[in-house]
Amino acid sequence: MERNQLKQKLSESKTLLRKLLTVTKANNNRKSGELFSLLDKILFEDLHIERYLFIRKESGIWIKALSRQLKEEEIQKEYHKFLHQYDDFKVLNEADDEHLVDFDYIIPVFHKEEPLAYLLLSDVKEERTISPVVRNLNFLQTVTNVIVVAIENKRLFNEAILREREDQELELAGNIIQQLLPKAFPENAHFKASAFYESHMKVGGDYYDIVKTDDQSYTFLMADISGKGMAAALIMSNFQAYFKLAVEIGLGLSDLVHLLNQKVYENTRGEMFITAIFARYKTDTHELEYINTAHPSGILVQNESSLFLESQGRALGVEPNLRLNAQVVSVQKNARLILFTDGLTEVYNLEQEGFDEEKINELLRESGDVEIEKLNRRLIEKALDFAARLGMEDDLALLSIEFL
Repeated sequence: MERNQLKQKLSESKTLLRKLLTVTKANNNRKSGELFSLLDKILFEDLHIERYLFIRKESGIWIKALSRQLKEEEIQKEYHKFLHQYDDFKVLNEADDEHLVDFDYIIPVFHKEEPLAYLLLSDVKEERTISPVVRNLNFLQTVTNVIVVAIENKRLFNEAILREREDQELELAGNIIQQLLPKAFPENAHFKASAFYESHMKVGGDYYDIVKTDDQSYTFLMADISGKGMAAALIMSNFQAYFKLAVEIGLGLSDLVHLLNQKVYENTRGEMFITAIFARYKTDTHELEYINTAHPSGILVQNESSLFLESQGRALGVEPNLRLNAQVVSVQKNARLILFTDGLTEVYNLEQEGFDEEKINELLRESGDVEIEKLNRRLIEKALDFAARLGMEDDLALLSIEFL
């Protein structure tokens, strides 16, 4: 009798070893669902365990990956809330946890101190029968760990591929944005301009430009799109094309803003928006018209005064119809106009105070007649000093103009 039992045990061991080998080989070329099915077959057909639940954590959420002979109310239970204390195989009894009375054994799978999965099993209730769980405990622990680790590795591998694709997309989108920025400004005898641009990550959403409107005027633009990535880059590319077209056909500033708002709304339906400052300088009258659509205030400094070009309405793309009237201000000789995105104003120090427009204005007034290229660098240096050199939290574009 003992000899027959030994032969049976040896035969079972060989079968289980073959199953383990099958699982190990399946790691590289089987989908997660196939691995779960393989585990289900091993538990039910090979080990004759008739009642079990297998839960695992995916992206921080616990899911029921496998179950057999569970009632609906048992399936709905959030068992993971009661399992954190178990980090090794455990034979359960009624004194352990009332929420786990449906099962007799717990096989946890951990990575370092992080739980990845739990296999909950019920025992065979027949007398004089050695529990298949106890009899095959080492195999159960091994095969469960192998499958869970295989699935986790697949998840991490897929996440790595996705991150790589996202990085490539961000890099491509960043290149598109960079190509939109002007390489040089129009040469003229009416003003000097200098710009600074730096993206916080691989792709920025800021854009600036100076376009000659006609023989007697120039149009300035500073804009910032709400989104990131390829979608934002394509929207901004489309925005730039319509902006240049609107300037070239001679649209007034109010009509230009109305047209651009319609185009942004058509393309985004409110899911993305663009804040912007549009300004048009007339060289014959020395007047500056401007419209600010929910953008940080530009600052015009001349003589002893400072004018904040404050927001007059909602951002472009938020609503289908946006009508705003341009404000007009006279510009004096040696006046300076500073336009920037919120990457400059949303710099914070250790006390969470912001580098707001008032601080920028103070710095401008202290800078006197320093060259505008140096003025840009000084603004950036002061912002970084203010933030205790913690760095920028967003993309930053800065356009400084000195009227001659």
